[in-house]
Amino acid sequence: MADPGARDENRKRSNPAWLFAAGFLLYGYCLSFGFNYLDDTVLLVYQDFLRDISNIAEIFRRDAMFSADGAALYYRPLPNLLLMLEALAGGASPFVYRLTNLLLHLLASFLVFKALVRMRYPERTALFFSFVFLAHPAAAQAVCWIPGSNASLLAVFALAAFIAAADFRESGRPRSAAAHAFFFTCAMFTKESAVALAPLCLLYWRLGQGGKPLRSGLPLWAGWVLGFAVWVLFRSLALPASAGVEAGEMLRSFFANLPVLASGLGNVLLPVNIQVMAVPRDAGVLFGLAAVFLAAWLVFRSKGRRTGYVVFGVSWFLLFFVPGMLSPMPAASNFMPHRLYLPLFGLLIVALEACRSPDDKLEAPVWLTGGILAVLAALTFAQTLHYRDRMSFWQRAASDSPNSVLANVGFGVALGEAGQAAAAEESYRKALALNPADVNANYNFAALLDNNGRREEAVEYYRRALRVSPGFAEGHYRLGCALAALGKLDEAVNHYREALRLKPAYPEAEHNLGVALTARGKLPEAEEHYREALRLKPDFAEARYNLGTLLVARGETGEAVQNYIEALRLKPDFPEAHVNLGYILFALGRRAEAEGHYQEALRLAPGYAAAHISWGTALRSAGDPEGAAVHFREAQRLGSGSAGAGTKK
Repeated sequence: MADPGARDENRKRSNPAWLFAAGFLLYGYCLSFGFNYLDDTVLLVYQDFLRDISNIAEIFRRDAMFSADGAALYYRPLPNLLLMLEALAGGASPFVYRLTNLLLHLLASFLVFKALVRMRYPERTALFFSFVFLAHPAAAQAVCWIPGSNASLLAVFALAAFIAAADFRESGRPRSAAAHAFFFTCAMFTKESAVALAPLCLLYWRLGQGGKPLRSGLPLWAGWVLGFAVWVLFRSLALPASAGVEAGEMLRSFFANLPVLASGLGNVLLPVNIQVMAVPRDAGVLFGLAAVFLAAWLVFRSKGRRTGYVVFGVSWFLLFFVPGMLSPMPAASNFMPHRLYLPLFGLLIVALEACRSPDDKLEAPVWLTGGILAVLAALTFAQTLHYRDRMSFWQRAASDSPNSVLANVGFGVALGEAGQAAAAEESYRKALALNPADVNANYNFAALLDNNGRREEAVEYYRRALRVSPGFAEGHYRLGCALAALGKLDEAVNHYREALRLKPAYPEAEHNLGVALTARGKLPEAEEHYREALRLKPDFAEARYNLGTLLVARGETGEAVQNYIEALRLKPDFPEAHVNLGYILFALGRRAEAEGHYQEALRLAPGYAAAHISWGTALRSAGDPEGAAVHFREAQRLGSGSAGAGTKK
């Protein structure tokens, strides 16, 4: 006869396996998704900071968005440390980041199971509710949006800390108190709302009959004090003293974001059609309030509920959710459902108490529990589709929240990247109608106009962005580029210099300042900026090319040839470099090599009239007027309006 104890042990070991298998079945296809272009690309694609292991200490000396002045307000080094490890492993491909997000979700779901078992809920009941957590649509954003990993990482540390505290409450073992202190400190370095663990552990300490005196929990107190003190110390060293929020600002933000609280509760209790992003004005308040009243009625009618546990569950939800309503930062006004990830655990406890019978059992037919999980999985599948790529995400965001400036700007950028300039312009104008002074709306609209040749209009919107944010280095750089294209070189130089003052390590600005100075005939100064651009960015092919062109003008053909060759090594499909190198090689008597470069230039750009003009000029200088005439006629046929081999920007 089989040993019942052995069967129980086998079942316990199989629980995490079932969770992990279900998680991969539900979310595995999401591993092929791309970036969503909201914070993920800012952190991972548009900068190399996280791909350089030498910056590991710098992570602990900067705010959450790596701004040198702490302007982002939040100090959250552990999520960024995780992103660095992912960046070192996966580079700029989204696969590794998405796999990590999924693994964190699976681990958090397992810890939900362990926490519920530690709270003495029946194991089968705890397993079912951990599956609810795994499959709940409100958790989808934490899995499918790469920066959402901070929510699941916080949940892992917070749940591990709570489990250790609950174990210490029962056993009094010092190692449990030490584990709690460690995980609490890690949670603090993940997100500042982790401080809520202290009052929640105290509340749990007093639950039930025979709660131990608070003085017996002194080791937990020591862990909280130590963890909080270490976090405060590191934060004070990383962020300026002014990086704080006044109580009045937090209170105003709280009341402004109250609709988000109702909407968030609705997303958990009736998770249908969850918004990927919404400002309070667009939040589903009535739907949320209906869900709250329904849940309250179910709890009230439950005969087996324990009021203390209901209070604990509600407190868990509020203490982890409300801090997100207090931030006055503009991004915080756009509610995103990944903020529900850890608070969801508290509402699971409320649901457990609402379903609890007086004999501490949760009896439900398999068809009902299976049906609930199937519905949740179907809703989650539909939710994940909004994170497939940039367009899917921003189109949904703009649809969910038409009054969100951020959503309309993001949708405009996605449309512009897709070549839908008219639709992008409409989206930007919606954003500007909502807030004419929004920096991102003005800047990105200007970039759209600029890229479509409407530079006079673009200049005006760049200027609007800079009036609001004069310290915006990229704004000065792009305005300089637009002014240079309009022939306003003096103004362009001034904006390039301002961009470099604000952001000294800016190779593109160094290079374009060199281009503008070259056009003004200031070759020695231009050379300094080209060389500085190459020092900052050694693989900058355009800077190599333009430095070579400058050296040709000074008669230093030897070094010029080396720069052209290096530019072509870095960027083989560079027709201008082939043409200019071909001309110099002709002058040096290396005709076969020169003609090879001309041929390659015309293979890359068949309509490149300037290549024929340069080739013809070189042949005429070499005493071959008939060959020159062939190329001059071809250039005339193509038209003098074709792109020339001038200074590459």
